[in-house]
Amino acid sequence: MRFRRPIGSRYDDLEQLLKDMMDEEKGYWEKLIDKKPSHKGYHYAKSMLGLNLSRRDGSDDAKKALELLEEANNEAPDIHEVCRNLIRFLKKADLDRSISILENAISKQPSRVKNHHQLALCYIDKAKKEKKRGQKDKAEKWNIKALTELDECLLLDSSHVYALLNKAKQLEHLQAAANKTEAYQNESPEDIYESMMLKLEDFTLDDKLQVYSDFGSYLNRNKSASRNSSRFEIWQEVMNILASDESFERQNESGKWEVKKKQERSKTEAYEALKKHYNDDHLKLGILFYQNFEFDQAIDTLARVDQTNAEVPYYLAKTYLKKGQEKIVGDQAKHHEAAEDFAKARENVDLAREMGLEPQKVRKILADIALAIAHNELQINVTSVIQLENRCVTSYREAIRCGSLVAVLELMKMVERNLIKIISWSKFIQVRL
Repeated sequence: MRFRRPIGSRYDDLEQLLKDMMDEEKGYWEKLIDKKPSHKGYHYAKSMLGLNLSRRDGSDDAKKALELLEEANNEAPDIHEVCRNLIRFLKKADLDRSISILENAISKQPSRVKNHHQLALCYIDKAKKEKKRGQKDKAEKWNIKALTELDECLLLDSSHVYALLNKAKQLEHLQAAANKTEAYQNESPEDIYESMMLKLEDFTLDDKLQVYSDFGSYLNRNKSASRNSSRFEIWQEVMNILASDESFERQNESGKWEVKKKQERSKTEAYEALKKHYNDDHLKLGILFYQNFEFDQAIDTLARVDQTNAEVPYYLAKTYLKKGQEKIVGDQAKHHEAAEDFAKARENVDLAREMGLEPQKVRKILADIALAIAHNELQINVTSVIQLENRCVTSYREAIRCGSLVAVLELMKMVERNLIKIISWSKFIQVRL
């Protein structure tokens, strides 16, 4: 059974397959370096090998990583990735040196957008350190330098999402400190967020999520903001995005659904705000429970809603599906209980379809349910060759008919590994589709 594990950036945190890939990558960079400076990728390879070694925990690896990263940057400072990789390594260990390197790089190549943004982030980190030491005046000076650098970045790229978000945060810091300089008297964080909301169609899903999350947090902190009353709509967008793409979620080793660590704060803040706000709106509250992986609460709450609404069986189907998926992972898998949940999910999809649910939504969830049933049956039949008539295969085929590319690939792999009994074509066409 496949399930999504958290993947760390450190070598020792990886599973063996990923360690092997990282070792293979290391060998690739070493081969490129052996070609000496005559190869155009030599300095880049040096830098990437240094980055690879920096993710390993040995002291010798760290020493060699720094040596390679510095050599590459000294020899080819005009290659942006080379400078960036050195900053990645130095930023936590030597912030002042990171600032010096970036300032030098910008003096030579002032049009590099990312260098301006990275330097602004370093200035922000300096401000935080000074604030921790109780040096508020020094902290504000670093914040002003950060704002200036963010402006330089935005002059080169006016749609740089994270430069805009960081500028909004810096302006908020200045407001809180009642130290707004003349240069920023006519700018407010809310204006920046509002301008970004108008450009959301141009942003990636991750960037949209960050914009909604940061704007929602800002409105929570600033009750007098003009958009404060619409913060719940913004938080609902956060929950919708997190529930819309599987890249934001995972199942842990016991099977429980979780949001990925990077999105934990955003989801928690959105959920807490909306749970209080919805209170007596059982449909919205039930959907919220589903989005927060509280499946029993979702089922109980949706049961109190008008059952003629197609959204009710639709979300019940999604809830039973995810609830069942939790039961087919780990040493304590409960395959028969999972099968019951998948059956309930299927029943609710049929109900939603009868009520007029959009065909596209119906096909998508039918494919997901069929694939989950196939996975469950595959584990039950793990030691035997599977017959074409087996529910595992028929479920895979149903998922394929509903448009699941994953089902196609998994079924092909099973055939390749001789897990499915192969029969003649004449016999195959007698098997009911």
